[in-house]
Formats: sequence, structure tokens, C-alpha cells
Amino acid sequence: ATDAAIQHELSYGAFAETTQLVVAHRLNTVANSNYILVMSEGKAVEFDSPQALSHDPKSLYSKLLLASADSTGS
Repeated sequence: ATDAAIQHELSYGAFAETTQLVVAHRLNTVANSNYILVMSEGKAVEFDSPQALSHDPKSLYSKLLLASADSTGS
């Protein structure tokens, strides 16, 4: 419930029209972002919209989404 409330406030509340830097460990936290910077081993490895990254089979973000779906049975 708390995570959903935070997501709602970031997307539709006082911060909706602001630039946000979000450090996230949950994929759903950044799914509605305009852009995602994916880091691996302390280095930036990709930067694009969640939609573009999720449709690229070579993307680390896409691979993380697939692994997450596999682990949750989605």
C-alpha cells in the first residue's frame, strides 16, 4: 500500500511535472518513467524509454523484466 501511494504521488501529485531522479530496485517503480538509465557493475549500460528497452531483446532491462515475470509466474 505504501509503495502504491508513493507511485501515485510521484506520477500524479505535487511531483508530477518535475524532473525526478529515482534510484529503484523494483522494476515497477520506473515502468512509467519517461527514460530509464540502467546500470550494471557501477556503469551506465543503457538509456532509453521503458517501452523501447522492453522491446529490445538485447536490453538488460528487457531481460530483467522477463526474469521478473518468470519468478512471479506472470
